[in-house]
Amino acid sequence: MTSRMSPATIKLTQRYKSDAELLARFNPDMQVVFCRDIEKCFFGEAPSISLVEQAYGRTAAMSWMEIQLNNLSEFAGCKGKLTTAQIAETAAMIVDGYPHFKLTEFMLFFQRFKRCEYGKFYGAVDPMTILQALTTFGEQRARAIEEREAAAEKERQEAAKRANDELRERYRDRVPDAFTPKAPLDFLQYRLLGYDSMSDEQLAMEIADLQSHKKTLPRGARQMLDYLRGAYDIKD
Repeated sequence: MTSRMSPATIKLTQRYKSDAELLARFNPDMQVVFCRDIEKCFFGEAPSISLVEQAYGRTAAMSWMEIQLNNLSEFAGCKGKLTTAQIAETAAMIVDGYPHFKLTEFMLFFQRFKRCEYGKFYGAVDPMTILQALTTFGEQRARAIEEREAAAEKERQEAAKRANDELRERYRDRVPDAFTPKAPLDFLQYRLLGYDSMSDEQLAMEIADLQSHKKTLPRGARQMLDYLRGAYDIKD
């Protein structure tokens, strides 16, 4: 059985030896604690509901969701509580409809619902109101993911620019007449042909050999660099 489990399910079952242990860790009383860190709710290491189902079975995933729904029903304080049948059907719809949501994301949803961020119940706890609110939460989740990815991309671009600026400075410091037609190596050659990794002594010897025409750049390397200049409109 274990040999057929994915690495993710094996890791989960090693962390939580039983579904009871998992349910205890992610019980409704922990909603406030987990939801203090919204970033972690969305992007932490909590398992998705589908992973819970894969690791412990359908019953475990359903039980966890039913516990959360029953807690919401009791919290609402309405006379009309969710019936056992309503809880079971709503739980099944959520587990099937949002398999990729983490347990902490659902807990964040239920916390926001309790804070009336998606409206409130009138007289009776309404499964359709819960499902409609979950759609809104899904949109919020998608925006949070987009914003995180945009921030990560911005950081990647800034890091790449910093690295390129540093490389340009090293080229300027190490190659005579850098960024001029007189330079024995242009910046693209310096960057792509391994010259930056050379020691100062090695580089000086290479430059001296190029300047005295004892060495020339390999024809294949020149052709490749010429192609890159044309394809990407590289000026230096």
